[in-house]
Amino acid sequence: MKPPERSWLGTGSIGRALMVLTTVFILALLGILLYTITTIQNQKLDSVTVDLAGRQRMLSQRLMNEILLTSQGIPTDYRITQKMLTQTLDALLVGGQAVMNPESGETVALPSPPSREILQALGEQHTLMAEFIQRADTFLKSDHPGYYLELDGLLAVNVRLIGVANKAVKLYSKNSQEKISNMIVWESLIGILVIPFGILMTRQVKLANQELEHEIQERSRIETALRYRIEIENLVTNLSTQFISLETQDLDAEINRALETIGTFGVVDRSYVFIIDDDGKTMNNTHEWCQTGIEPQLSRLQGLRMHDLPWLAERLISGPFFQISSVDNLPPEASAEKQEFQRQQIQSLVIVPMVLRGKLFGFLGLDSVRHEKIWSEEDIRLLQMAGEIFVNGFERQEVEESLRKSEAAKVEAFRQSDALKTALLSLVSHELRTPLTAIKASIAGLIELSRQNASKVQQEFLQGINQEIDFLNGLVDNLLDMSKVEAGTLVPHREWHLLEDLVEGAIRRVEMSLESRSLQVNLGEKISPIFVDGMEIQQVLINLLDNATKYSPPGSLVSIV
Repeated sequence: MKPPERSWLGTGSIGRALMVLTTVFILALLGILLYTITTIQNQKLDSVTVDLAGRQRMLSQRLMNEILLTSQGIPTDYRITQKMLTQTLDALLVGGQAVMNPESGETVALPSPPSREILQALGEQHTLMAEFIQRADTFLKSDHPGYYLELDGLLAVNVRLIGVANKAVKLYSKNSQEKISNMIVWESLIGILVIPFGILMTRQVKLANQELEHEIQERSRIETALRYRIEIENLVTNLSTQFISLETQDLDAEINRALETIGTFGVVDRSYVFIIDDDGKTMNNTHEWCQTGIEPQLSRLQGLRMHDLPWLAERLISGPFFQISSVDNLPPEASAEKQEFQRQQIQSLVIVPMVLRGKLFGFLGLDSVRHEKIWSEEDIRLLQMAGEIFVNGFERQEVEESLRKSEAAKVEAFRQSDALKTALLSLVSHELRTPLTAIKASIAGLIELSRQNASKVQQEFLQGINQEIDFLNGLVDNLLDMSKVEAGTLVPHREWHLLEDLVEGAIRRVEMSLESRSLQVNLGEKISPIFVDGMEIQQVLINLLDNATKYSPPGSLVSIV
């Protein structure tokens, strides 16, 4: 009797179990495949996230440097850097779109923080960023009554901000490494379960790792570039700080120190400054720094005529900068410049013009003597900012020199005025007092004679002339006393006087000039004697009465109370 036929799938328990196992295995493989693909994608996203988190600390330091430069009057894009920082931090904190490449505008969607620790670190970073922005705005808007206090607070917040950013990067990196470790475990299981599938996945993982390695290398390159840029900005900040508080007499020494700093940082053989004369026809090498073993050129590069180097002069006028990567490859029209550069053994150079009040003032340059060199945009940017700092120093020196000359002119004018005044006082004292004394003596003689045979009217005229001579003598004394007051040499001769006697003497001196005006004196009763310089007080009263006579209409009442 034949056994019953069975289908190829089988109808017994073994067949059903095999089908179930096969289905489960296939589903497991599909699940593992999906997990692996998802993990690889997550690793790519993690790499972007770590990159953005790492960029936060670089941008924080860059923002600090740009704020310092802005406070010194050097234009920067610190608002753009600040906006990039806050947008990226918001995307890291809550998830969302973040700018990956500011130049191309490329964005990437970021997930929410993968762990509570990362969320706390980002929250702390967000709080510190808000505080930093608030302090920065206060620092830039204020007139800096407490400059260094504000600066210390801003730097302290920046240090804390960078520290928290470092913590967030480490947490992101740790989380990414944990994901990589989990993925390796699963890949090992896949290799054990299905070797071919494992080989395929391993190859895919290898490709993913290669891509990740490439991204890490790219990130390292970007971080290196950012670090170099921050070093440049730190250098410019230090130079700017040194020049802010610089005395103009120390300008030349500080420029030489700055040239050494720039030359050492840029790994060049020579750095220098040329100043162009006001007529724009000649230029002189005023400052120079050379590496050890490089021959200085400053002493012989004096009085160079611009028209002897027309190709160089044209580029100084036309462009913000120019560099020559190989002197040997200069065009034929630059033959004069090529000959001069080769005489100095220059292989490459870069030059940045310096402009003062819209006019070419000079230029700042770097030479490479030992080998050819190409300068990056960051190097040229450093040179341009250094040139602006130098120009500000030269401008301040010119202004202070102009002020010194102006002050010297004022001092000379005052000296001449003082000499004229001294001569005038000498004239008054000697040339006027002598004839007045002679006239006074003559009038006194006439008055004495008039008592015997002159009429009363003649006697009154002679008395009037005598009083006017006394008045003129008083004016001379007044002028001399004024000069003594200004010189601080007037010594009052104080004595006890009755006020009514001083007033009566002043009235006698001016009664002829009172003319038709009435005079009323009301000094009160029982006035105690006063301890004063009688002549000076009487002269003051005479001046007051004289002014009252000059500036009041005829018939007015003049009162002394």
